[in-house]
Amino acid sequence: MKLKKGMRALSLLLIMALIGAMFVPVVSAVKDVNIIEKNYVSTDDAYKASLKALNLFLSAGAISDDNYSPQMLQKQPVEIYDLNGLIIYYQFPIEKNGKNEGFVRAAASKVLGSTVTMIKDRPDNVDYSSVLENTERVIQNKYSVKKDPDLKIVCYDYPELGVMYSFRDERDQFVKLIFDLEQNLITDVNTQTNGPGYYSLYNEINEDEIYTNIFKWNEEYDNELETKSTTYKDLWNSANHITQPNNVWCAVTTGKMIAYWFGVTDTFSHIAEEMNSGTPLDPLATSDTDDELDYYENSPTGLCCDAELKEGNQITFYTGMYQIYHDENPIASTVGNHSRACAGVLESSNGKYFHIYDPSSDGNIYWENFDSTTYLTWILVD
Repeated sequence: MKLKKGMRALSLLLIMALIGAMFVPVVSAVKDVNIIEKNYVSTDDAYKASLKALNLFLSAGAISDDNYSPQMLQKQPVEIYDLNGLIIYYQFPIEKNGKNEGFVRAAASKVLGSTVTMIKDRPDNVDYSSVLENTERVIQNKYSVKKDPDLKIVCYDYPELGVMYSFRDERDQFVKLIFDLEQNLITDVNTQTNGPGYYSLYNEINEDEIYTNIFKWNEEYDNELETKSTTYKDLWNSANHITQPNNVWCAVTTGKMIAYWFGVTDTFSHIAEEMNSGTPLDPLATSDTDDELDYYENSPTGLCCDAELKEGNQITFYTGMYQIYHDENPIASTVGNHSRACAGVLESSNGKYFHIYDPSSDGNIYWENFDSTTYLTWILVD
């Protein structure tokens, strides 16, 4: 499962990739790259969409208007790139008196299928300018950079961000280094393909979905010009959030958050044992969804709940909305290799969002547009 994260300044090298003399884009076909670029969103349109989304959340009460206002949204975004080097997000900071209070992350290409992908009404503690400067200094000191240096903020393992630095060395070989913002592990990867712990979001989009996604982006953007009714409910607050105790127990920690909701105070060790995830001294990733399901269902050692697994096209927004809004129970959600809890929902013609309680780091709670990513599994717990 995904590694534990703590919002720290850049200090840590996660991924190093040495690839051949020429970089081949991750997107599977050149025509896909052309479609992505042809449907790039201007920063002005991305800002307008972000401002509309922020207003939507303020008017619905999903974000407190006591602490936030539209005027806090900054117009200068942080540009975030995909592993293939194409821009994928514009992240507009929310600031008050010069202090970061969150962000709105907008799609940089219509092929993502939603105008806004993520909203966070909690401080983003990454100083991106310093991160880039520190990365370049570390690289220059440690590696022989001869020519063609390029430095970018990248989303390498959704929703995780890093810094990608590419250059040619003294042997004229193309070197690609990815610094995670928060971890100190090194892994060799080949960034031309997907692999454990890294993948291209653009590459995850099926060719037959691209034009549907473009239509959905246009529809959502056009709807943002009008005031529409909104359905909103949040079951949890920041007190319900738990941070995973090690690098791999995201499913275990998600289980612990959900257990508390049902009045059960199982320990990390007990939940890990139920999910076949090792021990505190030898933790293992929860590699089998059936083990997660067993914990939620089992009696007497589990939660003794009714739990239902949803996969692939069984996962629909309105299935999740019914679970949270009507049944008032959370969802254990997996994206990529990472488990999180969903415990809030907001739906309007301007977007469909779930409130994500991500155990990867302290206070990592955000609203995620359902259409902006691919969910691997859901476990509905009743």
